[in-house]
Amino acid sequence: GERKKRGQGDATPFTLDPADLGNLGYRDFLAELRAIFGAALAHLRPRGYLVMFTKDMQPTREHHNMLHADIVAELLQLPDLTFRGYRIWHDQSQNLYPFGYPYAFVANQVHQFILIFRKEQAA
Repeated sequence: GERKKRGQGDATPFTLDPADLGNLGYRDFLAELRAIFGAALAHLRPRGYLVMFTKDMQPTREHHNMLHADIVAELLQLPDLTFRGYRIWHDQSQNLYPFGYPYAFVANQVHQFILIFRKEQAA
């Protein structure tokens, strides 16, 4: 709608369930994501890889919203997990409609970050 054209739209929740990760505040989301991956690491063999797709959000005055960078920083708090880099996946099906025009420029989000982590052997 009109708010999206102006680059002012908030995310639309998929559910109203407070347990839905998408309904958490940004910092709470990162902490919960770390807890989930921390539990999952117990099932990953040493030298196994954890790969995650993520997409950044539109920046605001309050925060850069480079979610991929904040996820890396959060998950590196987990012991024995190292960040091995990322790849960028370009979604060629995305429409490059100039959102925000003529009111304000809003960068199209046409890519996702593929974050690559590895579980190292405990010392």
